[in-house]
Parts: sequence; structure tokens; C-alpha cells
Amino acid sequence: MPKITKRTVDAAPIPDEGEGDRFLWDTELKGFGIRIKPSGVKSYVLKYRIGSRTRRLTIGKHGPLWTAENARRQALDLLRSVKDGRDPAAEKSEAREALTVGSLADLYLAEGMVEKPNKKASSWVTDRSNIERHVKPLLGRKIAKLLTQADIGKFQADVAAGKSKADVRTGRRGRAIVKGGPGTAARSLAVLGAMLEFAVKRKLIAANPAKGVPLLKGEKKERFLSKAEIKRLDEAVLGMEAERKLSSTAAVAIWLLMLTGCRKSEILSLRWEWVDFERSCLRLPESKTGAKVVPLASSAMKLLSDLPREATYVLPAAKGTGHYIGLQKDWERVRVRAGLPGLRLHDLRHSFASFALADGNTLFMVGKVLGHKQARTTEGYAHLADDPLRAVADRTAARIVAAMKGSEPEGSWRRSSEIERNSDGRKRESGSHADNPAITATSPTGGIHGARGGAQVRVRRAVVANAVRWIEFLMVAAQATCSQLAETLGKIGSGEPARSRAALGYRLSRSSLDGLSPGSLVDRRGPVVFAFAQASRSASRYRGLRPNSRRSVRLQRRRV
Repeated sequence: MPKITKRTVDAAPIPDEGEGDRFLWDTELKGFGIRIKPSGVKSYVLKYRIGSRTRRLTIGKHGPLWTAENARRQALDLLRSVKDGRDPAAEKSEAREALTVGSLADLYLAEGMVEKPNKKASSWVTDRSNIERHVKPLLGRKIAKLLTQADIGKFQADVAAGKSKADVRTGRRGRAIVKGGPGTAARSLAVLGAMLEFAVKRKLIAANPAKGVPLLKGEKKERFLSKAEIKRLDEAVLGMEAERKLSSTAAVAIWLLMLTGCRKSEILSLRWEWVDFERSCLRLPESKTGAKVVPLASSAMKLLSDLPREATYVLPAAKGTGHYIGLQKDWERVRVRAGLPGLRLHDLRHSFASFALADGNTLFMVGKVLGHKQARTTEGYAHLADDPLRAVADRTAARIVAAMKGSEPEGSWRRSSEIERNSDGRKRESGSHADNPAITATSPTGGIHGARGGAQVRVRRAVVANAVRWIEFLMVAAQATCSQLAETLGKIGSGEPARSRAALGYRLSRSSLDGLSPGSLVDRRGPVVFAFAQASRSASRYRGLRPNSRRSVRLQRRRV
């Protein structure tokens, strides 16, 4: 048989039925040949030996993809791998039987709940949607153990670009419009990563290739209603209800969302048995963050008390025994009437938080009302509160304006670098922290004015000024309750690094300091007593020293 070429392959006769497959072998490359079936299908094959065994591997069908020359080059590569001790036929068989991403996804959805018993059923519904709509269409046929970080990164980029978007019918009247975007891509990647981690624990794959792949950041959706917009929205609801263009159930649902700050699912699925009229609260056994108690304002309580209690749900469906589910369609008509296009129902929750913070409430308290499980969730609303940095800018600008006019701004005080004269003609520091009446209170160890010797007074003033600078830093960088500030100062005093100080993501509101006095700072262990105690302990090291002694000078130099 001559060398296998396109001409010889095309001219090769087809065997008769019952004759079986016919093989033609190349005379130049040992083991390379072509198999001809009675059906007329012609495929390139390679025959080789592994030890004492003879193996045969199909390279591909004869056609545009696999020509004689392409198959010959592939056969040469395979023979080189055989020479290196590999078995291409065994590898191909193993890959064919390996677990695909689609099969792994089915296994994860079927058995993953056993390993994650605390995960909510609604979260599994969301995971299933991301897997069916994005993971399977893009990665379903790939071998799970052969996935690389590059594959995972490409998957996220493809979802963000909309390559998995679709319009799918989900029932007789149901319809699912699948879209892409960075947010959807990040959520899909998170689900894929959890699925691959499940495979690692089951020892189905060696490692999780999703680890180390950075998540895309979705578009941050922030929308907070102003007072004028709240009024327009309320007028639209009232008007549409009066015109019978909006059901009273939909109107009550919108008002409850506005007055409680609850999530849409929490209001729509609300049962009468969860409403505590005696203590003015909702006792929800299930929510996004688990069981929680939602305090209710008198306006919300009045709205609930005026509703009929003829069904299990506060907002019953028009037909059947379930709860009302058509709020989204009604809401789209309401927001058009109010002139607020693009406003989401969840934005009513954001607006509730913005009004609470504008009223002077702390992030900690607002987070408790909203039912946030983690404090960092509430920190997303931090920019809505009175920003202490703005107060710093106002004071600084006031001093600059006063300097232009040649006067001192009202209520300002000068730094310790500004020197005045005492009545006896000696220099004294004016307007320093030590002269501030809120700071010159007597400390537990004798007070800053009870020091022995001028050097000791100067040292104590420096120590107290240093402590006050810490307090100013915290007042600008954090907003939390007084007890949280005490804990923060404790951590700083114990030597926490700078990155730990930055990680204390709370900000101190002015309202939490209104009731403080110099006495409360030291006598009742108020929020800043730790700083003053530290200052007093540091200053006490100088007691009994002569101003010009060696130890005194050494300590002063070390302090500087």
C-alpha cells in the first residue's frame, strides 16, 4: 500500500455489508492508517504498542477538518507521547468518562444541601437559576478537573458581555429574560466557585480553579428619595387608588415599605400572627438574615390596625389563599405616575435609612432597625449621615475667612504654637488643648495642673494633647456609639497597627457626644476616659524628678 494521501483515501473501495471494517496502512509512517466502514465512513487511526499490549486510537474522520496531512502530523505527535511513556488511547477514554461541569452542577444541586444545612431554600433557588442560565450554557460540556483559572476568568467575562443572555419561557405564562452584566457575572462566578469547592471536598477534582479569580464589581445602585419625591409618590398612590387604577392592597404594600424599611418579600409574605400590636413590632421568623424583630412606628401600626383581618396574610391575594404577588407591575405604573422612572421598590428601604440618618441616628441603631446582621452592611449608608469631615472643612474655612478679615472666628481656639503672656509677664501657651475647658478636667491621677515642676506640666500637656489628637482622629474617622469608641481607644492603646485602626469602620456621631461633660469623661469611665488614663499614667513617670535631671531629660527626648 502506497503512502496515504487524499487521492488514495478517496479512491479506497468501501467494503461490502457483513465484511467488516477494512484497514489501509501507510508505508512511510508505521502504525498510521485509515479505517473504512461498510457505511462509507473513513477515519484516520493510529496503532501502537504499550508494553506487550497493542492499542488502536481513532484520530478523526476524513473530511475538511482531518485531511491526510493533518492526520499524519497528529499521528507523529501521538507517537512521540507514546515514546515518553504515555497512553493516548487510555487518556482519551478517561477524558470521555470524566465528570463534566454540567454533571457536577446536577450533583451539587441534588446533594449540596446536605453539606450546607443552614443555607436558605431561597438561596438555593437563586443558585439553581445562575447555574441553569449561565454556568451550564457556557461551561456545561467542559471536563471539571481540566478547568483552569483562565477558563473561569473567561466565563466571568462572557457572562458580563451577555453571551449567556436568553429569553426563556418558564411555563404557560411565565417568561425569564436572562441578561448579563458585571453584577450577574460576579454572582454566577460565586456560585461556580462554591460548586467547585463542593467538588474538592468530594475529591472529584484536585483544586478549585475559581480561587484567586477577582470578582467584577457591579454597578452600584443608590437611589434615595427626597422629601419632595416622597410627597409626589404618596400623591400618586392616593390618586391612583381614588381613581381605582390601583388596588388598596398595592397601596398598603407601598406605604408599609416606606414606613418600615422592610424588604419587599418581608411585607408581601407578612402574616397577622407575626404582627405584635402590644409591643408595636413585627416578629419575622424568616428573612434574608434569619429571624428578626422589626420595630414599627405609630403610623405603620395605625395603617395595620385599620386593615381587615379576614385572611392569614396581611396582604392577601385577590384569588386563592396565598399572598399578594403582583406588586412589581403595579409599582411600575405608580412610579410613572409619580414621575420617578427607574425607581426600584428596594430604593424605599434605602430612603428609610437615609431619613433615619438625617435625623441624627447612628449607623449602629439604623442597622438594628433595618435588621442588618453585619455592621459593614450598614456602612454603605455612612455617607448619608452628617459627615464629620465636612465639619472639619467648615471650621478650617471659617478660620481662613476670619484671618482675611483680621478677626477671630466665634468659638475658635488657637493651637499650642500660638504664644501669649501671663499676667506675670511669662510666656504661656494659649488656646492649646490644655486650655480647653472640656479637656482641663482633673484626671484620676491628679490632673494636668497638679504636676510638680514646669517640665512635668509641659510633658503632661504634650501627653494629653497627643491623647486628644487620637480622639479627634476617631471622631473624624468613625461614627458609632460611645461604648464602641471606648473599645476602639482600647485597641489603639494596646498597640494595634495602622491598618487595624483603619479597619475600625465606625464613625462617632455628634448626637452620641451631646450628653458628655468633663466629669463624665473621667469620673464615670466615659468613652474617652481610656485616653486620659493613658495620658495620666504616662505623665506619672515624671513625678519626683528634678526638671534638669538626667532621667528627666532622657524621658523628654524619648517623648519628643
